[in-house]
Amino acid sequence: MKRGTVILLAAVMCMLLCSALADDYGKAIIVGRSGYKVHLREEPSADSDSMGVYFTGTQVKCESDPNAEWVAVKIGRERGYMRSGYLKRGEAADYVTPQFWTGTVTATNYARLRAGPSTEYQLYGTVKTGENVTIMGETDKHWYYVEYKGEKGFMSANLIYTGKMPSGSSAYTQEYMSEYANTSGWRAAYRTYLLEHADSSDTFALIYVNDDSVPELVIDSGVEAEGCQILTYSAGQVNVLKTRRLGFTYIERGNRLCNSDGIMDHYFDDVYEIRNGRWACIARGEYFGYLSGWNDILQRYVCRYYRWNGQTTTLDQYLISLDAVYDGQRAVGVEEGYSLSNILMQL
Repeated sequence: MKRGTVILLAAVMCMLLCSALADDYGKAIIVGRSGYKVHLREEPSADSDSMGVYFTGTQVKCESDPNAEWVAVKIGRERGYMRSGYLKRGEAADYVTPQFWTGTVTATNYARLRAGPSTEYQLYGTVKTGENVTIMGETDKHWYYVEYKGEKGFMSANLIYTGKMPSGSSAYTQEYMSEYANTSGWRAAYRTYLLEHADSSDTFALIYVNDDSVPELVIDSGVEAEGCQILTYSAGQVNVLKTRRLGFTYIERGNRLCNSDGIMDHYFDDVYEIRNGRWACIARGEYFGYLSGWNDILQRYVCRYYRWNGQTTTLDQYLISLDAVYDGQRAVGVEEGYSLSNILMQL
């Protein structure tokens, strides 16, 4: 290799190393002043939206000057800003007493530990029902930042029982907090419905279909012909959607749910949204007449006949119409399920 090339490569490597070091200002420990929780902000401003709260004792990675008023920090895969006054480094960090919560996993079998606060993030591992985790923070989308046997990651808060109120991040509005504390609210309404209608063989989940502060409650019968019951709550009333079959996905906080399934050469897509506290079917498609079998790209069977909202159409137009009301790329399924005793404990 020529001398000039060697020098150039060395210079490039030096620049890359310096750049990497410039983005790493070491680690710090969170210390809340008046309380034990500190907001992670989207922007370096107290007026910026909160991405969640993290508890005294939580370790962060500093990615900007820790002596500035605001510091860019990284917690797991979450990045945001915290005031430098809430961060301790060096010897001062050694004297911080953590103020963490302890939570117990209440999923039917296990809960998934992920790299970030979403089902789209990498799976780190699973934690069995009944195991305890250390809770170090809570995101605005109700995921806990936890530690389990030395592994840190994010876990859906719906699968962990703490016996505590939600933290005061921006996503938890005053309406949510009052509902949480008010036993005549959605929790009591869901409990009453379960005690009257649920079976011990059912499984249950809490999901967020629309963007209000009250979750929807899924009752999965485990029997295809019986489908699922999906409860929503508004203005003191529970409204129930009964799906035709078990299989459904939803767009989290996008106010869309799609029951897609089929039986005996007849398949369907029923699309719902929540309007004024009640479920409304906004589109219905069906297709039948087995043609060429399962298509891995389309993720559905290919048939001869297609109808959309009662009108005959083609396969291509059917998919265009479905995509117009339901973005399947954003859809998620229900990952975990509670037993009846566990969901009652959550409520």
